[in-house]
Amino acid sequence: MEQWKQHIMLGNQCFDERQLLTAMTHYQSAKSRAHVLFEHWFNPEQSVAALVVSYHNLADLYLREDNPAMAEKELRSIYDYILTQLDKDLPDVKRKRALLHGLKQSYTALLSNLQRYNIKGGAAPPDYIPQPKYLTEAYNNDRSTF
Repeated sequence: MEQWKQHIMLGNQCFDERQLLTAMTHYQSAKSRAHVLFEHWFNPEQSVAALVVSYHNLADLYLREDNPAMAEKELRSIYDYILTQLDKDLPDVKRKRALLHGLKQSYTALLSNLQRYNIKGGAAPPDYIPQPKYLTEAYNNDRSTF
């Protein structure tokens, strides 16, 4: 987790200093590390948060570069990844809750990006991404998740 944090902090510092290529390198490294953590880390909230932050930071970088289509690609990637993980049989309730929280964050960011930038050229309109059944079910069954 410390390696992931270091890449995120260095990426954020470079982002603030407008050293965007270096920031991108750190965010990509953080993203790779977050995937390893997700598979092996004992704390589900931290591992899912690491994934979401890594992808969202990279999306923010693309927005700063005035490239909303690439930002959408990153947001859609984490959204789809979390959906795939939720489709697996998850006996661990904490992991499922962490994934649901990450899904909500990614869903909101993806819709916001699509609406704000009205992305054309192959990108789906906001109504093409329905609210996942997981969010509706989780909200109805356990409002403490949100």
